[in-house]
Amino acid sequence: MNSFLENLMREADLIHELPSVEVAVDHLDWAIQLLVDHKALIPAYSLAAIAEEQIGKRVQGSALEQMKEEYGKEDFNALRNFFKHGTMNGKVADIVMVRDMKQEVALMILRACENLRLFDGSACSQTPRFAEWMRREYPELLAVVK
Repeated sequence: MNSFLENLMREADLIHELPSVEVAVDHLDWAIQLLVDHKALIPAYSLAAIAEEQIGKRVQGSALEQMKEEYGKEDFNALRNFFKHGTMNGKVADIVMVRDMKQEVALMILRACENLRLFDGSACSQTPRFAEWMRREYPELLAVVK
């Protein structure tokens, strides 16, 4: 057996199970902290998008499905796809135009929070801080959240 496999086997007790929803909730907590505490919009959006997608895959009537149903076939994932794949409308893109990145982050976090609520009725630990931030920054968006 080669030394890499031997070392890997010796360190087997260091391997931990990482449940995907728990990982997604951790991503969501950090997304909120990065937005609220640091105004770090790009990493906040990326982490929120990961959480939104991971949790959304596990619920019927996810926030994305609700948006599509209510507002039509708009591509609500165009920005997320640019961040993940560097594409827009299925083509490689070097740049993306965004009107209000802070609002895009807020909406993605809202989607992830809604998916978590739909999944098991819970909220992440940073949800109260995010709700307070939303009341200050985007009260009109909170009005449309069920």
